[in-house]
Amino acid sequence: MKNIEKNNSLIMKKSIFVAVFSFLVLASFGQRKKDLTPPDVPYDSTTNQIVYQEVVLQEGSQAELFDRAMDWIKAYYKNTSEVINKADKEEGQILCSSKVKIYSTAKGGTRIMSGMVNYKLAIEIKDGRYRYTFDRFALKARSWSPIEAWLDPTKKEWFPQRYDNLMEVDQQVKEIISSLKEAMVKKEEKIDEW
Repeated sequence: MKNIEKNNSLIMKKSIFVAVFSFLVLASFGQRKKDLTPPDVPYDSTTNQIVYQEVVLQEGSQAELFDRAMDWIKAYYKNTSEVINKADKEEGQILCSSKVKIYSTAKGGTRIMSGMVNYKLAIEIKDGRYRYTFDRFALKARSWSPIEAWLDPTKKEWFPQRYDNLMEVDQQVKEIISSLKEAMVKKEEKIDEW
């Protein structure tokens, strides 16, 4: 009889331990997912797309600004024939397609490239101003896979690493924008007065 009571007591203790442990594990996973905050990327709720867009006032004629933009594209991108889809100086429009890399972290802390995110860039130019638009972000895959799904934890494409990937894309696009803005500023010609 004592053995049966001892066994029942042991079974009861194990059951309580398993229940508490399971609860803690599930609660921590739920908490982890709940605590994750989506990155602050520019999201257009009308088009349901991530869109970086700005009108920049810049001294220069449409032709001058177009030439500066083309010079920047040729310097920034490695293979401009693959990047430039359209370049119309009269219309003041340049359409490009390119990509940025995203990474994941291996167990040892090593960063490994985990994919490429394609994007579209439009530069529209008028006298004294230009507008850039980065949009149509999609993971390079067999089928169209927009990264906007990475903002929604209920989507099957989402997992916690996707927030890090969105931040990587955001950082890289902001670096491209900074480079473009710098290149669009008129360079002062230095006169060699010897």
